[in-house]
Amino acid sequence: MKSGRGMILVLLLSIGLFFLIAIMIIFWLMIAVGDMPWREAAFQLSNYRGSLFGTFIAAFAVGGTLLTFAQKRDSDDRAAYYERVQWAIDHTLATDPAEQAVGWYFLGAMVESRLADVEDEHFKKSVIDYNRKFNPLNAPPEEAD
Repeated sequence: MKSGRGMILVLLLSIGLFFLIAIMIIFWLMIAVGDMPWREAAFQLSNYRGSLFGTFIAAFAVGGTLLTFAQKRDSDDRAAYYERVQWAIDHTLATDPAEQAVGWYFLGAMVESRLADVEDEHFKKSVIDYNRKFNPLNAPPEEAD
């Protein structure tokens, strides 16, 4: 789970907990300060259920929307990462040595990119192995006779 989604879940839980604590405090004040029996206080709170229910629904709708935006952002970042890696690999396979050098340079940069997710570790290792195996700059120097 990326940190954005985790933060939104924590925010949602915090909002829900805040409303629950607020209702409990109001209920306690109605009983303690208002000298009201607990059943009457519960009945009075239940008369406000429409507005309380609407507030809960609105909070969860906002949280759901934030989760959707975070998921879309993560998906877009991942798609951009794979497109850039594919571009770099395509350039490493070019016939022009200058284009190959650009591809190898950007392939190394993409391994270190912040767009890579924790789930991409195996993919990153494969890219590094590809770089070690096929990059002409990694070839041992030839000995002169």
